[in-house]
Amino acid sequence: MEEKRFAVTVSDGKQAPRVTSLNITADSLFLSEVAEAVPLVTNKVRTVKLRRNRVTGLGISIKGGKEHNLPILISKIYRDTSKEGGQLFVGDAILKVNEKSLEEVTHQEAVDMLRLAGGVVQLQIKHFRSASRYLKQCSERGSLCMAPSDDSRRHFPLLFACVTRYMSGADRLRERALEVFCANGQHSGIIICPSDGQLDALFTALQERIDALNFRAIMDSNRLFLSSDQISYVGWYGLREASEARLPTWLRRFVALKGAELFVFQSPPQSSRDWVRCDARYSLYECVLRILHVSAPPSTAADVSLQPQQYLDERQFCILISTADAGNLYLGGETREQLEELQRHWFRATCHAVLNLKKRSFGCTFEGSIVVLTLDVAEGVTLQDNRSSKELWKFRFSQLKGSADDGNSMLKLHFHNEEAGANETKELFCQHLPSLLHTLHAFLTAKLALLDPEYEAIE
Repeated sequence: MEEKRFAVTVSDGKQAPRVTSLNITADSLFLSEVAEAVPLVTNKVRTVKLRRNRVTGLGISIKGGKEHNLPILISKIYRDTSKEGGQLFVGDAILKVNEKSLEEVTHQEAVDMLRLAGGVVQLQIKHFRSASRYLKQCSERGSLCMAPSDDSRRHFPLLFACVTRYMSGADRLRERALEVFCANGQHSGIIICPSDGQLDALFTALQERIDALNFRAIMDSNRLFLSSDQISYVGWYGLREASEARLPTWLRRFVALKGAELFVFQSPPQSSRDWVRCDARYSLYECVLRILHVSAPPSTAADVSLQPQQYLDERQFCILISTADAGNLYLGGETREQLEELQRHWFRATCHAVLNLKKRSFGCTFEGSIVVLTLDVAEGVTLQDNRSSKELWKFRFSQLKGSADDGNSMLKLHFHNEEAGANETKELFCQHLPSLLHTLHAFLTAKLALLDPEYEAIE
């Protein structure tokens, strides 16, 4: 793949952003801090005269010394010396002070010699260009270090990485900025772009590389799993958590569809054993996915009154997953396309799960008797007496015209009786009503898919 380059600034959230070169390769992100421009300075010995100021002294700081096996190096300059008697640069080595050599002196001895050198000080200087950039980095850390910084070219693997434009833990977008979180725990810092157009281009380039890497990894992993237990989708989402004790917060979670189940992880699984160590897992046929708002939240009271339950905060692209036993999962993505891709894979995975399951039964009560309600892909909806297994009634899924429930245990199913030419209602009571409703929804989805010529059902 073609390498892509961007000019950005990067901040750790504490210090000022630094100009950085960003490179995207086939499998990695590289960040290289761009060194500040340093004027071309000859490496020949030169002489500079400085006049001591009563407040700022000579206006320089030094590092190095005999104990460090280094020359005495100028590490900071506090004033412009070019108009005095020659310009100084960070990285200049002081060879002599008023004709006294500094080649074999300690750091403290050099400080004393400079302090006692008088009002006008003559320095013999030689520039070491390679030292200038490291002196700047080391001065910020407060210690001397002449080895290249580990941060000079930082590497971030993109396999299963997360790219987000949202502030950590919040529902607010960063202004022209994003962050990259790697599967190994590395963090890029806040990458700031000069324009919205470049931000879109950078986000797209990163996500395309991540998607390509993830796809190949899924294909490799699926060789280890049965055909009915294949990984069909992976992606990062924000999981909204709220409680009465604290404000809502958004947590990064890795979501995967595998076989007939939905998995939620704090970090991507690295081996087959990790799939049993997930944070949570749900049967797809016991869950219902619904895309909520796919644009900015409503700005008027009239808009809010239309669907007030959908807009929980400022996150723009969200889905609600209703589960049978664990309540709802409120997930936020980065783009509308991400949600639509998850919905496509969810639909197919749910259909495959139902077709492999074939049928499922629930214990209920009907007209005061204990019965068994069976959902069968081929046969439809059947009710049997629990003791005698006698069939009480049976309808095809196509005859189901609607349903109603009380949110607790009562369920009414409205069927069209073709023989009588009229609709009739069957009232049931089930202690596992959410599971029954979600499973019924999944079976209806699978039946509709079988009628779709573009859907390839599992044989």
